[in-house]
Amino acid sequence: MTETVSLVVCTKDRWPLLAACLNSVINQPVVPEIILVNDNSATKIPRYMQKMIECHGITYLENSETKMLGASRNLGISHASGQWISF
Repeated sequence: MTETVSLVVCTKDRWPLLAACLNSVINQPVVPEIILVNDNSATKIPRYMQKMIECHGITYLENSETKMLGASRNLGISHASGQWISF
């Protein structure tokens, strides 16, 4: 039985750093399920990030109001399907 990992990545207005983070994860030998939680960013998600999300099957969730890290992680966990969860 293969164990699976879900990676929950929380962000708010850090699109360039987020792209580097996701590229690092995507280029690993074993790519986990990636769940991206946007904590009500002031700016819209850039087009290049939308393409990355679609291309790599990343689950994208968005808080309608700022909820901070704990609540954002809990939202990601509620959508995770892996046996292990990482942040």
